[in-house]
Amino acid sequence: VEKLLEQQAALTSRNGRLGGLLERAEESGLGTNEASEASGDVDPKKQAGLSGGVNAIENLLGGKNKGAAAPVVAALGYAPVGESSSERADRVFSKVTLWLKSIEQDQLDRITQLTRGADRKTEEMAAIMSRTGVKIDDQQPSGIGGPFVEPQGTNGSIFESSMNDLDIALNRLETMRATAGELPFGNPAPGRNITSRFGNRMDPFLGRPALHAGIDFQAETGANVRTTGAGTVVTAANTGGYGNLVEIDHGQGITTRYGHMSAILVKAGDTVEAGDIIGRAGSTGRSTGPHVHYEVRRNDSPVDPMRFLNAGIKLQSYLN
Repeated sequence: VEKLLEQQAALTSRNGRLGGLLERAEESGLGTNEASEASGDVDPKKQAGLSGGVNAIENLLGGKNKGAAAPVVAALGYAPVGESSSERADRVFSKVTLWLKSIEQDQLDRITQLTRGADRKTEEMAAIMSRTGVKIDDQQPSGIGGPFVEPQGTNGSIFESSMNDLDIALNRLETMRATAGELPFGNPAPGRNITSRFGNRMDPFLGRPALHAGIDFQAETGANVRTTGAGTVVTAANTGGYGNLVEIDHGQGITTRYGHMSAILVKAGDTVEAGDIIGRAGSTGRSTGPHVHYEVRRNDSPVDPMRFLNAGIKLQSYLN
């Protein structure tokens, strides 16, 4: 009896621990289906039966009254005619044990569902980002260490192992989402048409072929220009043919450039987040009219920004 009561208390405690992981899962973008299936809540009918069964056990254990069969009848069904006290006790123990096992299995199933959902989203995001040429790994930060200490809450049980697997899966998903937020997967001029794409074209001033190292968005003078990812401003000044230029370092050797602006709203050294307004569209520098010139560079070599824009569209459902 004591062991069954301890099991009941442990299962109730586990629901609280699952609640914390569920909040992390929702913050990490796991969908409503995964969240509801993995909520860890005990079925009300099972909880009612569990409580009634435990009350019956406590009555049998303590001999609180001669009518101990009443809670058993209410919670676990009518007792057979002529059932002895020992037979009744055996039946109650068996029923409650089955209830406990059923609830525990529900919890394990929900943890497994949530872990699979986190792993699937992490892999899908990694596949999308890797198509841009960005190397996506479960990166460990440099400069870490310390003595080995056994992880908290591990006692060899299947439940603890499942909880640890879920924790690891959520860590990977959170890292992937953070990486996606830092790299330039956004749009510098949302809703604007593209007027010139990346690649060789006829130079508008010289009339001969030249490389266009970015893409141009149609925009009137003064329109907002937004960052496409988080990073640090490394240039915010009038720079040759770019006119008023802002360049942002996003890490991993990737930078973005925003040219021809009529006004710059940031300065070198500023930290920006994806979607921040950094300037106003214009026609400064080597330009035939107001627009947003946008480049993505890897190790200072230009790459087609469309690869990142297309990836960003696909990643939206994972980041919202």
